[in-house]
Amino acid sequence: MPELKLQSKKREEALMDVLESTALEKVALAELLNAGAEEMRGVMDLEDVSVDKLIDFQSSLNSIIQNGIEVQKMLQDDMKYSLNINNVESGTIEIEEVITEEIVDGKKRIKKIITKKE
Repeated sequence: MPELKLQSKKREEALMDVLESTALEKVALAELLNAGAEEMRGVMDLEDVSVDKLIDFQSSLNSIIQNGIEVQKMLQDDMKYSLNINNVESGTIEIEEVITEEIVDGKKRIKKIITKKE
């Protein structure tokens, strides 16, 4: 297992790291859901797919979505906790979110950027 070396950071830098990490995890979750939708489209286009296989696939996709919902809840809790710590000690922090979509190699990509308003 790789060794993790933590660096000493100011509170504001650490908060920005948490925000950036949360944004990246949300983007990864969106990519996972997009991949599931693309896979579902591919399965639906198959001519010889059985009802049992469709049910199994739907069950698998449902499991991915449920796990994604749990991850989303954890990310939301992390964000609330991080912002509450900062608000209590140094006043209110304002952030700005920018969400963009682009198509790369025929696949939709969603990018979310969170920045602190200065």
